[in-house]
Amino acid sequence: MDAALGPLLGWSPRARLAAGVTAEELAATDVAQPLLFAVQVAMLPALAAQGLRPAMVLGHSVGEVAAAHAAGLLTLDEAARLVVVRSRHQQARRGVGRMAALNATAEEAAAILDGTPVEIAAFNAPAALTLAGPEDALEAVRIAAEARRLPFVPLDLDYAFHSAAMDPVRPALLADLAELRCGAPALPMLSTVTGEALGAGATDAAYWWRNLREPVRLDAALRAAIAGGARLFLEIGPNPVLQSYIRETARAAQVEAANLASLSKRDVAGADPFPAIADRAFAAGADPREGPAFHGPAERRLPPTPFDRRRLLHAHTEESLRLTDPIEDHPLLGVRRGAEPGLWTRSLDTEVAPWLGDHRLGADAVLPAAAMLDMALAAGRARHPEAAMLEVSELRILRPLLLEAGRGREIRCTLDPDGAFRLESRRRLAGEPWTLHAAGEVRPTAPAALA
Repeated sequence: MDAALGPLLGWSPRARLAAGVTAEELAATDVAQPLLFAVQVAMLPALAAQGLRPAMVLGHSVGEVAAAHAAGLLTLDEAARLVVVRSRHQQARRGVGRMAALNATAEEAAAILDGTPVEIAAFNAPAALTLAGPEDALEAVRIAAEARRLPFVPLDLDYAFHSAAMDPVRPALLADLAELRCGAPALPMLSTVTGEALGAGATDAAYWWRNLREPVRLDAALRAAIAGGARLFLEIGPNPVLQSYIRETARAAQVEAANLASLSKRDVAGADPFPAIADRAFAAGADPREGPAFHGPAERRLPPTPFDRRRLLHAHTEESLRLTDPIEDHPLLGVRRGAEPGLWTRSLDTEVAPWLGDHRLGADAVLPAAAMLDMALAAGRARHPEAAMLEVSELRILRPLLLEAGRGREIRCTLDPDGAFRLESRRRLAGEPWTLHAAGEVRPTAPAALA
């Protein structure tokens, strides 16, 4: 990888990763994008050594460069030259605009973007968009979005990718990529520019200008992958960022699709993460026969050890988890985890509690905001039983809590000693990470505070 990227960059990606990359360095796209490309491409042979080879590929924005190389559309040298040229031209537009995430459908976004210079930079999922545009215009859109109760989160990016802010780099980018050579795909690559599979010669200079300027159509590419039979997605890179989009798109398509991350911040430094990635993939349905465990002769050396049957009963203590007689502090809040109040879990679904299906947002049953507020107050009562009054403040609903028909949802409520309250959920038995739905503060207060 250093041989392909190093001469073009003037520095070694391997050495910089080994030394540690600062947040300030990663804020520069001409550093961050080549490093991301280097990590993604380096992971391909490491995954192949574990028996994990893709049946099809797609990429989000700059991730399409590594995807095109994995598909055989670009050689390593051509892909390296492309990512360096692309990132340097984008770096020249640093400071011209900002970006934000908006949880809304395209139709809802159109109502608040009309007449503004803000553009949709990415269609990530049915109700997950990325916006780009001038900072003052994004602030006006934020106000309009919050007035409609649409979650809006500014992104820590000093760029306006996939918007008019990139237009000035077009002539120089096309000139620098005029000699770019692209081949025929060895496996399908689903474009997040067009939403369709790419053919031979498709990834020319004009395509990469569209990749930089036009909105990312991740949801369209994911739907095409699902229609093509994809049921196991593995996101490769140094930290997963697309997991929720893949889940939401699969859910909208009404299919069960396993969704796995590769590397993450939780990985132990110095440990080889790839056997564990392979284990998770095989458990989710990948074919394990190419993996190392299936190489060589089979060996079975288990000793004929008889069972030593003994009855073990653990004495009850204050720290014991009460599995058979749990403490239920509130019907919605659920079961207390631990001796002291602070963490509660329960399962919600419209089969056990049919009344939950009465509150709907379009076609979907949604947990009411009043229920979220009741859970926050119940958590406060459990933690502060002697309080004369409780106050819930700054409660922000960040994402609707959808209740799917025929599928339970695990709920987790947390109330920290400092009063911070969080409501999270995930689908039961799906192995998903927790999704944060609401956050606020719950504290005791005095009646005089309301006077």
